[in-house]
Amino acid sequence: MTWREFTIHIKADEARELKEWHRTRAIMHMVYVMNTGDKVKKKPEQILPLPNDPKVDRGKPISEQDVLRAIKLYSNNGNGNPTD
Repeated sequence: MTWREFTIHIKADEARELKEWHRTRAIMHMVYVMNTGDKVKKKPEQILPLPNDPKVDRGKPISEQDVLRAIKLYSNNGNGNPTD
């Protein structure tokens, strides 16, 4: 077996395993949907996240100035009175 054949074999095994996890997640989601009384149902990606799921955009990180402003605001309890 050459290195290329070995690499192809490994990638095929990884793809097959990922398909099995997708199938497992689909079954888990079906069981969840049938047995829950929640009005807002979870998506399959929320029940069992997988490595190839698209990443959720969490927005832009806050700046250092905003962090310092929040620390100053909450250290004074929001009204100029120290908390200690």
